Amino acid sequence: MPAGEVHGGEAPPEDTIIDDSQSLAYEIFAGLEVDGPLASSRALQSDPDENVRTAAERIASGQFHDALQLLRGMITSDPDHHVAWQMYIDVLAATNDQKALRKCALELAGMSNAKNDLRATAWGRLAAEQDNLHVARTYLESAYEASPDSAFVVESLTRLDIRQERVEDARIHVSSLLNLDPDNAFGHQVAACFRSSNGGSEASAPRRNESATG
Repeated sequence: MPAGEVHGGEAPPEDTIIDDSQSLAYEIFAGLEVDGPLASSRALQSDPDENVRTAAERIASGQFHDALQLLRGMITSDPDHHVAWQMYIDVLAATNDQKALRKCALELAGMSNAKNDLRATAWGRLAAEQDNLHVARTYLESAYEASPDSAFVVESLTRLDIRQERVEDARIHVSSLLNLDPDNAFGHQVAACFRSSNGGSEASAPRRNESATG
C-alpha cells in the first residue's frame, strides 16, 4: 500500500462489529482512555540509558515538547536508536502532530529494512490519528509481523482493537503485551476491564484523551 494513501483520499470501509460484540465492547471498555502516550514510553523511566530515562520522565509529566527535542537529538546522533524512534513516533501521535508524524514516516521510508516496523508503526499511528482505522490496522499488523516482540507495536494494536471494538483481538493482544512487558500499565488496565466485566450494565464507548492533543 503506497504510503501516500494514509494522507487524504477516500477511506476504506471500517470493520463492522455484530451487535452482541459491539455491546460487549462498550461494556468492557467503558471510560478507558485509548489515546495519549503509550505506557511503553512511560515505563522506560527505569531504562539503563540516561537519555531514554529522561525522555520517559518528560513524557510521563506531559512535557512533550521537551521530550521531542531530546528524542530528536538522540535520533540525529544515532539514527539506529530504535527505542528513541519508537518514543518519538509515540509522542508525535499522542500530541496529534500529523504533519510531523507524516514527515517522520517519510524519513523512515528512506532508511534501511531494519526500520520496517518503525515505518509501518509511524504510518499506522498517523492513520489512527486521522480516524482511518482500517488503514491503521493494515500498517500496525505489518509492524507486528516485522517485530512481534515489540511492546510498542503490541500496545498500539491493543489500543486500535479497542477503538474498533474487536474484543477477542484485544484479549489476545493484551495477553501478548503483558508477556512482553509485565509492568505495562495500560495492559493491566485492559486486563482489569476484562476481569471486571459482568455483562449487566450500560456504558459509554471508550473515550479518547483530548488533553494530550494540541
